[in-house]
Amino acid sequence: MKQHKYDAIIILSGGIRSETTVPPWVQERLNAAIELKNQARYIITTSAATPHLALPLDSNKQPLYDARVMNNILIKSGINPNKILTESFSLDTVGNAIFTKLLITNPLKLKNLLIITSKFHMPRSKVLFQKIFNLEEDNNQTTQSKYYLEFLSTDNTNMPEDQLKARTNKENRRIKQFQEETKNLSTIKQFQEWLLTVHGAYKSKQKVSSETVDVRKTY
Repeated sequence: MKQHKYDAIIILSGGIRSETTVPPWVQERLNAAIELKNQARYIITTSAATPHLALPLDSNKQPLYDARVMNNILIKSGINPNKILTESFSLDTVGNAIFTKLLITNPLKLKNLLIITSKFHMPRSKVLFQKIFNLEEDNNQTTQSKYYLEFLSTDNTNMPEDQLKARTNKENRRIKQFQEETKNLSTIKQFQEWLLTVHGAYKSKQKVSSETVDVRKTY
């Protein structure tokens, strides 16, 4: 069996433009994964959409999920569809991490992972993934097989300077908020309860922040 450097490459979502196109900075993430495709057993795409905007529809009036659009681009580049695993449930980076872990990497025992995202998004992504992928199992024992995470930053290509500044400031605020809210959470069970009862994107009574940025262009 062929040995790969990574069990999987995880591409974090960053918005879409159409059924087959994404913003330039997201295309950079995809380009990096395409370049490294032979070093990984799987490529994992992430996200349904963002909670801040209405879910877009495709030409058949069906929901157009971020991860599915990334799949289209990867397949068009020549990547075998069987190599692509899809996490199309999450609404933000926190969801990218926890749902990928619970639904894909844990069941398939994928432990050596490369996470790809843009430079502006990487600091928060590192904090989230390192926290979530080191949570203890429900029996209060550490995970049976340790995760090995690597991170690859890609260029913020063609992101307008004002959006980049606004997004960077927002990322920094969200890092502090996440660290404060989850500092006492050490198990998957505790984290899931927080996610579903406290976190704004997933709790039953959702309240969208008044500082919302056009995240389909910038997240």
